[in-house]
Amino acid sequence: MAALALMAKGQMGGTTASLVATLAVSAVKKLFEDRARESQKVVQDGLRRIVRLNWIHQMVEIAGQLDRQKREHGLERIPEFMLSDGEDL
Repeated sequence: MAALALMAKGQMGGTTASLVATLAVSAVKKLFEDRARESQKVVQDGLRRIVRLNWIHQMVEIAGQLDRQKREHGLERIPEFMLSDGEDL
């Protein structure tokens, strides 16, 4: 806006005003891209937590249907899973 005002007053050339406008648009675009990237990471982390909680819930449900010894073993694995990244269990 300032570049357009200066251009209208004759204190700035069209090429310079165009350059200033391009830089401003690029800065705003970068700001929104960074925010979108951060938002996407937050959503992915939330989904990862939901998947882990769903897995734990399913393990508890399955363990409840097993005989006593297998149930105890299955229930012991749940805290291991919660403390790990979940990839190796």
